[in-house]
Amino acid sequence: MAFDTGWDLPATVAVAFDPPVEAAGVASADAFRAAYGPFLRGVLGTNVDRELEEGTLTGLANRLGGVAWQPSYARFERPADADELADLTRVIQAYARAGGAMRPTRRPGYWRHEASRERAVDLTDECEACEARDLTVTTGTATCYRLCEEHHREVYRDYVVATRQEPDPPEHEEAFDLADRLREEALPTDAASRLAEIGAHDPHRLRPVSDVLVDAFEAQRGAHIVSVDFLRAVTTALTHLGTIDSTVRQHLVAGLGDDDESIRGASAAAIAALAWERPEALLDVDEESLGGSAAERRPPVVRRLGSMLGSDTVRCRTQALSALREFARTDPEQVDPYAGSVRAATEDENPRIRFLAGVTLANLALAEPERGADWIPEFARLADEESHVAAAGVVGLGFLAKAGQDVGYELDDLTALVRTFADPTRRPHRVVREAVFALGHLGGPGDAEHVDWVADCARTDALRDACERAKDELFVT
Repeated sequence: MAFDTGWDLPATVAVAFDPPVEAAGVASADAFRAAYGPFLRGVLGTNVDRELEEGTLTGLANRLGGVAWQPSYARFERPADADELADLTRVIQAYARAGGAMRPTRRPGYWRHEASRERAVDLTDECEACEARDLTVTTGTATCYRLCEEHHREVYRDYVVATRQEPDPPEHEEAFDLADRLREEALPTDAASRLAEIGAHDPHRLRPVSDVLVDAFEAQRGAHIVSVDFLRAVTTALTHLGTIDSTVRQHLVAGLGDDDESIRGASAAAIAALAWERPEALLDVDEESLGGSAAERRPPVVRRLGSMLGSDTVRCRTQALSALREFARTDPEQVDPYAGSVRAATEDENPRIRFLAGVTLANLALAEPERGADWIPEFARLADEESHVAAAGVVGLGFLAKAGQDVGYELDDLTALVRTFADPTRRPHRVVREAVFALGHLGGPGDAEHVDWVADCARTDALRDACERAKDELFVT
């Protein structure tokens, strides 16, 4: 049997076809749209360029089941003949009857991993709560496999462990050899990426080549065409180095005020990553060390990030909020002067900015619930969104409800919603991380097992750190 690898199905579900489907698009909804969009518009009047929810897809499947091949369909490039039309019908019927939709998917990758998939299929025979059932399709067969929640989590955890890749440990002279390439070659992205890997393994290995990394970073200022991949790799290497090197931290903080947008945005990205690891070290960078006045007492890192909230570029606003979110978690009094700008950002057109602004505001509300009560309308509006942005609003309302504020919802209901966001099989990791942090404040010791599972499934140090901190909070009495 050939398993699907595309489209959006429930996280616990996969569909297998026998014989394998010849129609285009089984592995990609975008490929499906490109192949059959003209036919479905011309014959059925259905526009598949938009997202199709389960109900709409079911209606399309039912209508397509009554369509027979006609010679006039040859005017469309696809389907090419009656056999391909039958296969096309089978695909749509199978996805619709398995609860699928045509939209971007975050389905867990274990259905695409052979060993994990085999284990999942075996479980449908071993576990009464898991199932394999035949779907009603016009030709061939299609089977829907569904795991129970317990086994879904088990298989996903084992899949993450089996596919987790650790970079090779650095050789003794490797950093120096790579640094030579940065000096001598034009934009050697692979060399910069390997230096970033070395920095993740041991940032001390990068200290002897720090000047080369800084020079490579600076060389992107004013470049006619900026290499995004190269700059990202160099920035990541500097971020790792910044965990141990105060000079690098000063350089990155200074970059927040740079006139060049690429340098400013890259610096903010590095600061955002450092802010959860070394917030106190970033706050220790003073204005005088950057060539400014010693009379200015506010940490320049937060002041410069706050000024970036007025930037015209989405990237700069996003990275600034990403960093301010972390400072609001650890040092809310430093971010408080910018609460008005953060509040305004909850209405930004960009959903990621709204999410980050909501989380930042929630962290400020956690520190000062009485003031946070003024932001209940913002949290409620965010919580009503259909996307992952809703998590930020739910978290903010949860923090205020825990503090005794009347938010219009019961604390237990809000905490239950937070748990649904703390699920790496269904949510982006950045959303899971914030939900885990919130669960630490809103949940109880009984949530520790769930947080342990999230930690086992984590692919980033940032999420693992959030899990550790959440568990510490859960056991505080």
